[in-house]
Amino acid sequence: MKNKAFTLFFSLTFVLLSANTQAKTVYSLKYDPASPIKSVSLKNASVMIEIYDYGIPRGYYEVKTDANQSFSLNDQQDLEVVSINGEEKYRALCSGNPGKNNMIAITCEKRD
Repeated sequence: MKNKAFTLFFSLTFVLLSANTQAKTVYSLKYDPASPIKSVSLKNASVMIEIYDYGIPRGYYEVKTDANQSFSLNDQQDLEVVSINGEEKYRALCSGNPGKNNMIAITCEKRD
C-alpha cells in the first residue's frame, strides 16, 4: 500500500512540474554566405525579433545572444530577426528567419 501511495504521489508531482515548465528552443545566428555586409557582430549582440502567432504579428522583443551567437525562446513561438544593435554603424539593414536546426541565416544589406 505504501509503495502505491508513493508511486502515485511521485507521478502526480512529476506531471505538475512538467506542466509548469515551458520548453525552450535555442536559436543560433550566422551570416548567410550571400550577405554583402558581415561586419555587424553577432556575438553578445542585442537582436530585435518580431514574434508571430499563426502568421499574425504579436510584437517585438529584444534578446541578447551569447558568445556562441545563440539565444533561447519559448518553444511555441515563430519569429523573424528584424535588426541587430550596431548595424547603424555600418549603414546596414540586417534580417533573417529560422531555418533547418533553428539556425538563422542573417543577411545585412546596405541601407540607402
